[in-house]
Amino acid sequence: MLVACADCPFNRTGSGAILRRTLRRWPRILADLRARKHFLCHKTTRATGDGSRKVCAGAIAYQARHRCVSQYQQVCERLEWFAAERRRRAAQAGQEGGA
Repeated sequence: MLVACADCPFNRTGSGAILRRTLRRWPRILADLRARKHFLCHKTTRATGDGSRKVCAGAIAYQARHRCVSQYQQVCERLEWFAAERRRRAAQAGQEGGA
């Protein structure tokens, strides 16, 4: 997810803050995030959402504030970098071959 949803439990106000207060496992969620694990958006889990299993934008922002990026996000960023590097090299090879 790119933007936290209106009722994201990481929001400090509104329905997200209310949702957070009902989560008995909230301290464990925060501990897991500090341990560099990831947290799925409640709207994308199989149990409470559409099953697309996307990482929660609020959790990503929390980890960024606490300088503890999840291992999952690090892998995704590396894969994105490698894909961009592969495209750059292919474009460079195409320019060299056409010259």
